[in-house]
Amino acid sequence: MKKLLIVLAMVACGASAYAMSFETAAGTIDAYASVRGNLYYQSLTGMEQSATVDKEDRNQVMFGLQNNSRAGMKWAMGDVFAHYEVGFGDTAVNTRLFYAGYKADWGTLSFGRMASIASTDSFYNRKFNEDDGLAGYGTLVTTRREGIMYQNGGFQIALLSAVGDADRLNVAASAGDPAATPPVAPVAGYEYSELIPRIELAYTFPFDFPAKIFGSFAQVQYTTLTDGGDDMDLTAYHVGAVVKPQLTDSIYLTASAFYGVNAGAYGMAKVASYADSRSFVAGNATDDLLPAAAGDDFDDRTAFGGALAVGFKVNEQATVEAGFGYQANSSDVEGQDDKNSMGVYVNCGFKVTPQFTVTPEIAYLDSGDNFNGTTADGTAIQAGVQLRMDI
Repeated sequence: MKKLLIVLAMVACGASAYAMSFETAAGTIDAYASVRGNLYYQSLTGMEQSATVDKEDRNQVMFGLQNNSRAGMKWAMGDVFAHYEVGFGDTAVNTRLFYAGYKADWGTLSFGRMASIASTDSFYNRKFNEDDGLAGYGTLVTTRREGIMYQNGGFQIALLSAVGDADRLNVAASAGDPAATPPVAPVAGYEYSELIPRIELAYTFPFDFPAKIFGSFAQVQYTTLTDGGDDMDLTAYHVGAVVKPQLTDSIYLTASAFYGVNAGAYGMAKVASYADSRSFVAGNATDDLLPAAAGDDFDDRTAFGGALAVGFKVNEQATVEAGFGYQANSSDVEGQDDKNSMGVYVNCGFKVTPQFTVTPEIAYLDSGDNFNGTTADGTAIQAGVQLRMDI
């Protein structure tokens, strides 16, 4: 509480001092920051411990500095450039972006820590849970990984490291429970290696509005550390598309869809669940949609999701957006059922000043049953407000 108020006050009183762009002998430097705080109330209902035991309903309050608050600097001199961005929040300070690049007639080459080019959450203005769109309810999560990217016009290709996904990729089950399903903690006796870098491809069409198709592919090999063990290859991928046309001067539309197999292995596909009370405390109501280790192979987890939002610009200060998302998840694990989830939201972003935006929001989320089909993962009603200062 105190930290949030102090940071907001500093930004409000000294925006002109912190937002700057200037020329130096070493190139052009642009500095920026985005401070994001929120106050939300959430009511959780319909969760089940088992087929015969219900969990108690819970009412919770979330208040603090969002972990996607950030500050950064961009530098450019001639055909070379660099970008550094650090994130701030209630839990930790982290490096969000840190990359450099070179522009030439044949295209642009960048390397370092960069954002995914194959996600959809940033196209939606849902504010809860660090502006995550409808993750787990129809949209894909933006991740940031180390790698190298080439861009020419609307075409982009990135080769990314899986090192940042170690907590997700180490999903092998213990020998005593070969049918265990992730997420599980890293298990002794297995190690993984990247067969190839994870590949992301995207193409942005030359329209007068955002329109993009994209895909991602990864393959990882697991090896047992004991003699006589078998290697297991895990394949994960997803494809999708997103468009955001301006229908009239005051009305816009956002639509997206994706299909993925084991895409939770690299953190971009989520499965909605409120069955675990930690989900809200951690600020994340979704878990990674991971494959399941089964003997000497993997059982796939597949997801198909889509979302649709309509925005209306009331005036120069206020914009209303309403969105809907749906995601169908299936599992190849024997005896497991499909798991479907649905979410709707409406909010109104009001610009108090060009830099300061207040956004009240309300949402309803239905997480459906778990993969075993025996318990309900619960529903949530969320209501709150986001405070955002961009400088």
